[in-house]
Amino acid sequence: MKNVWIALCIAYPLVILTSIALTNVLLPLIVLGWILYRKDIDFTKSRVFLWLIAIYLGWTLVCVLLSPYESNWMSWLEERSTFLAILPGLIVGSNERWMRKAVRYMSIYLIIITCYALFQYYFGWDVIRWELIRLSTNNHRAIGLQNSPLTFAGMIGIIAPISAAFYSPVLWRSNMLSLAGVLAVLSSMSRTIMLGFFGWGILLSMLASKRAKLTGVIVIVALIVLPQIIFTSAGERLKHPDETRPYLWRSALSMIQHYPITGVGEDNWNEAFEEYGEEYDAYKTTSHAHNDFLTSMVENGIVGGLLLVVLWAYIVLRMFLAVLKSKGGKRNIYIGFLTAFLVILFGGMFQNFQTDAENALLLWFIVGAGMQYVGISGSNEK
Repeated sequence: MKNVWIALCIAYPLVILTSIALTNVLLPLIVLGWILYRKDIDFTKSRVFLWLIAIYLGWTLVCVLLSPYESNWMSWLEERSTFLAILPGLIVGSNERWMRKAVRYMSIYLIIITCYALFQYYFGWDVIRWELIRLSTNNHRAIGLQNSPLTFAGMIGIIAPISAAFYSPVLWRSNMLSLAGVLAVLSSMSRTIMLGFFGWGILLSMLASKRAKLTGVIVIVALIVLPQIIFTSAGERLKHPDETRPYLWRSALSMIQHYPITGVGEDNWNEAFEEYGEEYDAYKTTSHAHNDFLTSMVENGIVGGLLLVVLWAYIVLRMFLAVLKSKGGKRNIYIGFLTAFLVILFGGMFQNFQTDAENALLLWFIVGAGMQYVGISGSNEK
């Protein structure tokens, strides 16, 4: 039974990439397995990380209790349950062989889904739902297996840098996976993830091993050239940012000003926006702040926002130090993890990726795996 449990953890990222419904069945089974076999996995290297998570979740629960609007307990439970994905990440990240097997499955998925995304971009047909995808400029925004191009782009933004990093010793495979990630993101026309991938190319060019620097150059060149000749719709979209963002951000700041300590509570943005939202006739959506950290401050006050910043600062700093202290293939892997974090953090400045369930379930798996992998790799290197 223990081997079955480990197999479920290894399969977890592939499952969330393909079906959130199946993930909702799989994750409780993984938690149950952890209750039975928790003594077999050493989490001591990730203790600080887990304490920061616990403190943040505890504060968000307090904010639900003290909400000036409705106390949405079920919304809190649904939203924060995505942090359970850390558990299979910690388990997979504790073993090099398990980690590589999980990445192998993600890499195969990346190649397949890129082909499907290209089909969607040019022909606009969602085969799974058997319907036409919305046209944007002259092409269609690919959604992969998800129901939103932004959700799809966020998931590619997480898995592409890691997949390419683990295959960096085989240069042609690493380059193929990185190019697949770029093609998939261009097909989605997600501006923030496209810009985040520029950062990926720069990080590789500056910090990766000598051979892997070529992958960084390929990413940058592809992002510059392809939108000019093949993905012209993505290029046009990149040139025209959404003008509604500043109005939503000012609305968020107004809410924070009125409820600075504990915020408005979970899932009360719409109610607060009716009172404090800034008027603007050309709103495309007012469903949230379009910024992960502002959303956290609106719902959980300045304290909650700062706790989230501290949590992410710890995650990024720990991985960045691992990059600086390592060499060769191990450094490339750490850069892959670091890039995945930074791409979503950058995207989260303009869109709510961390509150999107599918992105959050994948992201916290990767964060857990990264925090654990750094710990066990550091021990092995010593």
